[in-house]
Amino acid sequence: MEGGESSAQIIKNAPSVLKADIWTHYGFYELKGKNELDKSHAVCKVCHTKIKYLGVNTTFLRNHLSRFHCEKLTPATKKTADPAQRRIDETLSTFPPNSEKAKKITQSVAAFIAKDLRPYSVVENAGFRHLLKKLEPRYKLPSRSHFTENVIPALYNGTKAQVMASMIQAKRVAITCDAWTCVATESYLTVTAHYFSEDWQFLSHVLQTRAVYESQQLLSRVVEEWKLSDKDVVLVTDNASNIITAAEFGKFPHVKCFAHTLNLASQRALKPMKDATTLMSEESNPTVSLIAPINAQLFQDMTGTIGDSPMIHAIKNAIKTDLLKMYNSEAEKKILHTASALDPRFKGLPFLTVEERLEVYRGVTEEAASLENERTLRRTEVTEAPEVTGTLEEETPDGPSAPKRKASSSSLL
Repeated sequence: MEGGESSAQIIKNAPSVLKADIWTHYGFYELKGKNELDKSHAVCKVCHTKIKYLGVNTTFLRNHLSRFHCEKLTPATKKTADPAQRRIDETLSTFPPNSEKAKKITQSVAAFIAKDLRPYSVVENAGFRHLLKKLEPRYKLPSRSHFTENVIPALYNGTKAQVMASMIQAKRVAITCDAWTCVATESYLTVTAHYFSEDWQFLSHVLQTRAVYESQQLLSRVVEEWKLSDKDVVLVTDNASNIITAAEFGKFPHVKCFAHTLNLASQRALKPMKDATTLMSEESNPTVSLIAPINAQLFQDMTGTIGDSPMIHAIKNAIKTDLLKMYNSEAEKKILHTASALDPRFKGLPFLTVEERLEVYRGVTEEAASLENERTLRRTEVTEAPEVTGTLEEETPDGPSAPKRKASSSSLL
């Protein structure tokens, strides 16, 4: 930027080819001795300041006008970008659907749905769409049906091909099955394959989850679909009867899941324990009177029966042995049994023998009689006490003592 020239020098208007509104306030000087404009510098018509002109860019011209002659600015001259530039941005506002960038983002959305087990409707959620718009404004999220009919099926087929190519290298494959029921009470079966890779890496893949309609043929179809017929498949399942039938139908070598067997045995053995815990938890104000009857019931339930398996018998015996260590002192028993006898729910003491029951009742009766006798004695003492006034004086060797205060009723009690 250079200082203004002499006011006598005339500023010529900019050529008509320069159509930007900013040229209303700028022109050019003529070259000395020549009938042509000096376009190396634009000249401000307000203060005659010369500003180097670069041919196309009018940023310097706008900055000068904004800084020194802001009153000359109009809405048109305040624009920071040319209309032509805005039109280019508009043409680039969204990625073409077949562009590599758009494809990668769409694949990432599909992976998010698959890996996080999200519903297809997530692509219609306002928050999710807002997030993608902020991350990449030029990306247009495809419709829900596009993911349902095209993107997710393509992702599944590609992943399935990779898993099959990996399993085909294995010599043997083990299959585990897990039967479960959804909240809508529909039964499903999830099938998982396990095998060693060529470099002895242990790999597992969830092959499929299917609704159980024809359970007898389901496992055979899994083996056929995933081309495992020559892999000497070994089947490990839970103890559900329909799954055992399916294993027998397919003539697979079959092993029952030991963890599930332990779980069932523990549930059967610990169901008294569960009821007792639930009862104590449901009590808003649990009292000590509950302990003796519940403990006695647990002790009875933990006694082995003829139909118990060795495992259940061992579990019961362990619990019973532990229960025997608790509340076994005579002092504790007396407290617990007395509390139960005073509770209307357990006053019959059905969990004790006849002798024990009579002993508890005798103790409760004696305690009640003792309390009644003590209360009667106190009432008698209050009734028979002589009336005491505040005017009596007690003689002492040194003379009359200070008058005694009138006894209060509280001191007599």
